[in-house]
Amino acid sequence: MTRRPSFGVLLLASFLVLFVGSGLMLAATVAVTGVARVQIEDRAEGFSLDIPVPALLIEGGALVASFALPDDELARLRVELGDVEPIVSSMLDELVALDDVVLVEVNDGSDWVRVEKRGGALVIDVEEPDTSVHLSVPLGSVRRSAGWLFG
Repeated sequence: MTRRPSFGVLLLASFLVLFVGSGLMLAATVAVTGVARVQIEDRAEGFSLDIPVPALLIEGGALVASFALPDDELARLRVELGDVEPIVSSMLDELVALDDVVLVEVNDGSDWVRVEKRGGALVIDVEEPDTSVHLSVPLGSVRRSAGWLFG
């Protein structure tokens, strides 16, 4: 005679599979799409902020915006951006294909700004005497987000 597991054991096992499976799916998604990161340090105020955001959320935001905007607003946006869409798409394709490169660097005494393509991401660094800002966004995510908005 075979003994069947109790309902409680089956329920616990189901939750465990769901919990572990969800965690693995999230980890795989982040590994594939990457992470955008915003870091701000205000030395004068003693304030520091570091926010990693799964890039999938950025893409999801662009997708939601493409559906949430009223049709007339989305159509107006696409008409206004229509002339630049081929340029932006081509630029993003070229950026993805490029090796790591500094695109813009400006040094004005105590202020400094650098925009570069580094390791598959668009990276923007800003340094001022009391403030430091770092933004990194995966280019693949920017490319896909632009696709949702341009339609």
